Amino acid sequence: MTLLFVTHDIALASERADQIAVLYKGQLVEQGAAADVLGQPAHPYTKALIGAHLSLDTPRQKRLAEINPDSLNLP
Repeated sequence: MTLLFVTHDIALASERADQIAVLYKGQLVEQGAAADVLGQPAHPYTKALIGAHLSLDTPRQKRLAEINPDSLNLP
């Protein structure tokens, strides 16, 4: 069975998927085994998604802060 699951929540995707494909501005920028893509991300957007993951253990100030996409220096 195949299920296409679209999300910005990289942590949730990592729990549910064996394979991950990362799209940036409608273009496929990275794909592969979830452990490989998340363990050694090659594209800046993949790194940004991983870095943006917030959990309940994350300090409250960071959880409340707005993420400015322009500050990520993406191509």
